[in-house]
Amino acid sequence: MTRFKRRLLIVLASGLVVLLGVGTWLYYVVYVSTDTAIQRAESLLFRRMQVTRVDNQGPHRFFYVTNRRQKEDNTDIEQQFDNEREDILKFGYFDSSIEPALGFSIKVSPNEWFRSEQTRIRDVQSLEASAFVEQLRKFVRESPRRSLLLVVHGFREKFPSALRKTAFLSHQ
Repeated sequence: MTRFKRRLLIVLASGLVVLLGVGTWLYYVVYVSTDTAIQRAESLLFRRMQVTRVDNQGPHRFFYVTNRRQKEDNTDIEQQFDNEREDILKFGYFDSSIEPALGFSIKVSPNEWFRSEQTRIRDVQSLEASAFVEQLRKFVRESPRRSLLLVVHGFREKFPSALRKTAFLSHQ
């Protein structure tokens, strides 16, 4: 084997090693990192929040604490509290049915979603503080990540709007 052929063989072998190295690097940078990102996006790490349901197909359950004054006449479940404040806290929960396609067919305006009744308040129930804590613990314990979402609404927010916005936020 001549010196020229040996050098040519070394150059070709070196080039092949470099090509294999670049190919391996591209495979891991482009394919594996993209595949990993897709897997993470599809896994629980970036999954939509799971709001606890009363049963498998039933309404979504939310809990509330408020210092709003409770009205004497609670014929409309959404109107149980007005905007006047008291010194004591009241505890309870509400159930809401949320349409699976919430927000897909309407322009981006939560007020439109509320008027189209894609979030419906089904039940508002008051609870004693101890029963509230007990039920809340049970729902957190049974949640997929043992988690809790806390939403604090502003002072001027009306009670029905606060309920619907909480349900809406949980769906996003």
